Amino acid sequence: MKKIRVILLFALLAMGTIVFAGKSSLAATKLSAKKVTFAKPQSGSKTITIKGVKASAIKKVTVSALNPKIAKASKKGKNKVVIKAGYAGDTTVSVNIEYKKPVGGAYSWYGTISVKVKGTSKIPIKTAKDLTEIQEYNDKWVYVLKNDIDMSGVDLPLRNKWDSAISLSNTTLDGDGHVIKNLNGPFLSCLGGTLKNIKFENFKINCKNTDKSDLRNEISHGYAAALIQYTSVGKLINCKVSGSINLTFEGDDNFDSESSGQVFYLSYVGGLVGRNQSNATIERCVSDVDITLDYSNSTDASRRVYIGGICGENSGSEYRTNPIKHCMNTGDIKTINGNCYVGGLCGYDDRSEYEDCLNTGHIYNVGLSSGDEDRSLEIGGLIGHSGETTKMTNCLNNGTVGNGISGSLLSSDVKVGTFSNVYNAENKTVYMFYYLPDPFEVAGTHNVSGADMTNQSAFSGFDFSSIWTMGADGPTLKNVY
Repeated sequence: MKKIRVILLFALLAMGTIVFAGKSSLAATKLSAKKVTFAKPQSGSKTITIKGVKASAIKKVTVSALNPKIAKASKKGKNKVVIKAGYAGDTTVSVNIEYKKPVGGAYSWYGTISVKVKGTSKIPIKTAKDLTEIQEYNDKWVYVLKNDIDMSGVDLPLRNKWDSAISLSNTTLDGDGHVIKNLNGPFLSCLGGTLKNIKFENFKINCKNTDKSDLRNEISHGYAAALIQYTSVGKLINCKVSGSINLTFEGDDNFDSESSGQVFYLSYVGGLVGRNQSNATIERCVSDVDITLDYSNSTDASRRVYIGGICGENSGSEYRTNPIKHCMNTGDIKTINGNCYVGGLCGYDDRSEYEDCLNTGHIYNVGLSSGDEDRSLEIGGLIGHSGETTKMTNCLNNGTVGNGISGSLLSSDVKVGTFSNVYNAENKTVYMFYYLPDPFEVAGTHNVSGADMTNQSAFSGFDFSSIWTMGADGPTLKNVY
């Protein structure tokens, strides 16, 4: 009996009926490399071989790259994968193998290849369509405008059902001196990367809260800004925006979009940024945006709106100061019966820094009187409301401020911060600060008479060699658009 069993075992082995564990084609199938690195973008291709299984045993091979702009994947025959380098970055290539017959009890096999393309890629932007297809998360990409772009009639991509506009989380967009014009609504919902060297012309927001049409392109998540709704560790450098923002409230103080089912409570309005936060930087930028908020027919003014020529709110922290440097506002800001903090640079500030900044825009309110106890207005040529940790150096208000409860250079809050070489055109405003009912003085701030506005010696601390220059009506900034 034992002899018969031995003979039977050899017979089964000869026919291949018994397969020992670990010796099947499934267990042996693998890729010749799991990682591929290219020294620079668009630097050729590399071939990966499928090993451990005969090509004749494979029915089908499918390959795909998670981000085809970084790497393109294709198959060569039935046992090779070709990976071609694209833009800089990291991605993954998936390989799916379908067998002709079950191998080790399985009909298919799956593997991945990690791909790294070193360096930085400059990606040209030539059309409005190119602009709407920017990918936000890759810090190895620098998008560069190659010509002026007209956004007339172009809808920005939706990030979700109620929030539109592009977002730059880590990416850089370099305008290279070109113009983006006729933009209807905020250009960026969030800036965490870098936006630089771009002019935005003929920007417009015209919204009425009783208009039940789709407002996604104009207001979302409580922000309304000419350029960026909010910043988070981003950098805005050497940009200019010109245009207008006109917002009208009737009845309840909210914007209601029928198509999205979303109620938008307006909180921040800025010529450049709605809400500047998380150590974001704004440098060498100009806002020439005329802003009007009309509350004349509003029945609910319980929500205060922060309005500024540069940003609506500039909110820093103990370790993050959100510096605004070498920036200028030339746009006029008008509120009608507004419950607002309004400033030529910033509406509301907390723990932020300003250096070498200028306002020449007219800042004023109409219709609101001191008897309107349910509404308050803090209006200033530079900041509407400044906290005790605000820091400002070498700045000037040369815009008219008034026609409201108060006309103030900086703030109506007694705890106004630290100031050094901050100046006000005396003939443009009644008081340096105005804390109802009496004006008061703050160290480091100075009124300048009309006769001295063109006298360099009246502006101690100003660098007239590289930052400031003397204009016909007073100091103005160099090296800005």
